Amino acid sequence: MKPRRTTALALVGWYLMVPPVFHDAAGKLYLDPASDATVTSQWRTVLRRNTEQECAKVRDWWRDNADHEGLDSRNLVVIAVSNRRAQCVASDDPRLKSK
Repeated sequence: MKPRRTTALALVGWYLMVPPVFHDAAGKLYLDPASDATVTSQWRTVLRRNTEQECAKVRDWWRDNADHEGLDSRNLVVIAVSNRRAQCVASDDPRLKSK
C-alpha cells in the first residue's frame, strides 16, 4: 500500500467591509479618521462572497445604492462616505486579526 499525499486546500472567502460609523451623545454619526484610514478588525463586514470578482461586483453596487432611508442629511452623508470606502478584503488578510 502506497502512502497518499494529501494537500490542504485553504478556502479563502471575500468580505465586503466598510469603515465603522460611530455616534456622538446627540445621536449624530461620524467616521473616526484613525479607523477610517485602513482596513482593521474594527471595520464592519457587510457580506461574504466566494470570489474577489463576486465581491467587487457587489461592492460597486453597494457604493452607489445602499439603503439610506430614515436618515437626516448629515447622517446620510456620513453613511454615504462610509459606503464609498467599502473594500473587498480576503478572509485571511492579516489586518483583520484583533490586536
